[in-house]
Amino acid sequence: GIRDLDFSFIKDNYTINTSYLFKTDLHDFEMLMLKDDEIMKAITSEYITALTNNSNEIKEKIFKLLEVYSYSKLYNHVNEVELNYKGFSLSNHFNGEEINIENIIAEINARSPDRREDLDLNHINTTKEFYPGLPSELLVCGHDFITLFSLYETQKTGRGVNADSVSCYIRTAFNTCKFSTTTLFSDIMKYQ
Repeated sequence: GIRDLDFSFIKDNYTINTSYLFKTDLHDFEMLMLKDDEIMKAITSEYITALTNNSNEIKEKIFKLLEVYSYSKLYNHVNEVELNYKGFSLSNHFNGEEINIENIIAEINARSPDRREDLDLNHINTTKEFYPGLPSELLVCGHDFITLFSLYETQKTGRGVNADSVSCYIRTAFNTCKFSTTTLFSDIMKYQ
């Protein structure tokens, strides 16, 4: 089987000792696909040709927007705080230019009645200081990236860019040739 790496490269809360369970190279399979520059160019040309041809600029913008939110998830994982991110939507917390992290923190705390402690900016900043310079592809969840990309492009172009459509587009653009360059592919081939 294949399992997302998530934050297990820092702390593996779900250790399964088996030679036939493989982890993705990056945070998850979506980030594995999005790391490929050609994939990013394909989705930017499909959805935002009117804005810019610089797919790396958009990718870095989305990563920067998601950084603090992603560190909040890392804080939760490492400290096993039991914050409830399941089903959480960024759409109510993005105004087209920035994410409102204070509102996110309040909502995450409110939807997490069994949390061991409240999430706050200090916890997030301390986590960021403790794990400086994490590559965005390891820190950011691919689903969050795709969601924010869709919201960002909807705001910028006025077209309704659907996250599910973007996800499907990425998956169809990521072919066997691209997959064969990953560590995941190599690990699977060694197993066979």
